[in-house]
Amino acid sequence: MNSEEITTENPASPLPPADIAQPFTEMADPYAAHETEPEIFHSDHTGLQDAARELSERRSALEEPLIPREYRRVTDGELSPANEFVSAERASDDLARIRTQEAEAPAELKNAEVRMADELRG
Repeated sequence: MNSEEITTENPASPLPPADIAQPFTEMADPYAAHETEPEIFHSDHTGLQDAARELSERRSALEEPLIPREYRRVTDGELSPANEFVSAERASDDLARIRTQEAEAPAELKNAEVRMADELRG
């Protein structure tokens, strides 16, 4: 390429004309965390209500839904009577046990799928 080909007057040139040339700016990163300015609430009654509402909405968005835990009879699946109780230690052990089972369930399902695929292949 010679120097005449790359000029601002040449329409086939990769350079923009001098009259519309703009300074370089950094391209925005879509994966970068965007920091937003925190909303400022006033200290009057309405401002405090708005702050409390916003905090409540942020917290509720982060919370996982509640999972009801109930004791049922093994024989018929009926709810245990309200006058029966378990110790705190047993309740803690039961809760840890069910949470472990729930955490392991997806892995067991995946293993079952793999076994079934292997059986189908022969």
